[in-house]
Amino acid sequence: MNKTLIWIAVVTSLIILILTTQNCSKEILTNTITAATPDLILFASDSAPSLNVQEGSTISYNIKLSKVPTATTVVTLVSANTSQISVVPAVLSFDASNWDNYQTVIFSSLEDTNLINESTAVAVMGANAQNYIVTLNSIDNDIQSIVVNTNSLNVTEGNSVNLQVKLAIPPLASTTVNLNTNNSEVQLGTNSLTFTPANWNTYQNVSVSAPQDTNVLSATSTIVISAASIPNVNVTANVADDDIQNISISTGTLTLSENGNNSFSIQLTNDPAGSITVTATSSNPSK
Repeated sequence: MNKTLIWIAVVTSLIILILTTQNCSKEILTNTITAATPDLILFASDSAPSLNVQEGSTISYNIKLSKVPTATTVVTLVSANTSQISVVPAVLSFDASNWDNYQTVIFSSLEDTNLINESTAVAVMGANAQNYIVTLNSIDNDIQSIVVNTNSLNVTEGNSVNLQVKLAIPPLASTTVNLNTNNSEVQLGTNSLTFTPANWNTYQNVSVSAPQDTNVLSATSTIVISAASIPNVNVTANVADDDIQNISISTGTLTLSENGNNSFSIQLTNDPAGSITVTATSSNPSK
């Protein structure tokens, strides 16, 4: 073959190769620029916003596009924990007529039964957009409380009954509950209970006993149940006295001579609830 023809063929091949390479580079560059210029922008300038919301409350959040889309753009919001944070609406649609208008979504922090401040990630995703995460910090509004099976119990003197105690919601750590009475009318089997995240919802029994006394009075006692940073609970214990009032005399028989006299003494067997008048009469006054 003629050397001139060979040279022309080689030059022609190089030109084709160069043109092909340039076209490939142009396509790659174009794709890179497109991917780096997202349509989606945030309400705030922060690329990873964090919002605080009170448990049981809502907060609004606004989204729009940064430029006119070439086609309808769908933006989807997905909560990582739907039992903690809900999103309404979860899907937004933008086109050439509304791309520059903010659309509002409502984040709701749902009620729970713990004392923990929790964070939930919400993914914001759209085609031809820079996806990002909104972090919702739920500020817990629950208040721990002490639960008892009754606020008033009855116990008979010389006997005992059980008072049951537990917590209303799981504690963050081991919690000591203290029990005390305002008088000696009742006695408690224990003065403290310990609750943990494992047993908080199980009733613990406390024996409430009424010791014997020497009066015929029924009485009441207040059991005060307390714990650090938890409101006190008061339980009224009603004590039914089992004593029976009687009259005691020093002797059952007196010997008297004619025109003579003798005496005997009278007393009560128990401390009375108040003044008691005792009357002595003869079955045969003429004698």
